[in-house]
Amino acid sequence: MMDWRYTLYVIFLFGATALLVVFALRAWRRRGTPGAKALAILMAAGAVWAVGSALSLDAAESSTRIFWGEIKYVGIVTVPLAWLVFALQYTGREWWATRGVLTLLAVETVVTLVLIFTNEVHGLFWSSRGASTIGDDPIVELVYGPWFWVQLSYSLVPPALGRHRFSDPGTPLLSVHLPWAEDSLGGRRFDALGDKRGARLGPIIGRKP
Repeated sequence: MMDWRYTLYVIFLFGATALLVVFALRAWRRRGTPGAKALAILMAAGAVWAVGSALSLDAAESSTRIFWGEIKYVGIVTVPLAWLVFALQYTGREWWATRGVLTLLAVETVVTLVLIFTNEVHGLFWSSRGASTIGDDPIVELVYGPWFWVQLSYSLVPPALGRHRFSDPGTPLLSVHLPWAEDSLGGRRFDALGDKRGARLGPIIGRKP
């Protein structure tokens, strides 16, 4: 049975998901405004990240936790690029975000998603994953593979570029980089695929830069 603290965390994640969906829809309705489309994608990606994290924590079966743990990465890997495009468009620098540049930046994102959903073949993103327990709590024990660290490093680049488009860089720097820093520090052995010992900050902090 899930500890009450994590029950509250899961409820909070579902609440955050609902808010992010609302924000995404509102931004999409104003898609004629510079940056609105990118903001809608950013909010939608955050919603995927949040709901994937919630469902992976709440799942009873390890296979279900692994499934939702993979789904949440659709949001995770989309956020950095969406953040950069939003920052450039919102500040009137959309000329920098050309189709060629965005295509080049998106290559790593696409490769990462392919590696995540084919991980059982090569083990490049997670070198091992398996059901385990901590006390009476079932978990998914995992070890990250080499591509995880490539993706983690790359994911810091677009937010670092985008934050310089704002007059007050401190808050965007914290809100965008802290989730990835938290993932890197906490990701050596366990993930939110079911680790009852550590709730992740990413879906909460990183969603509304």
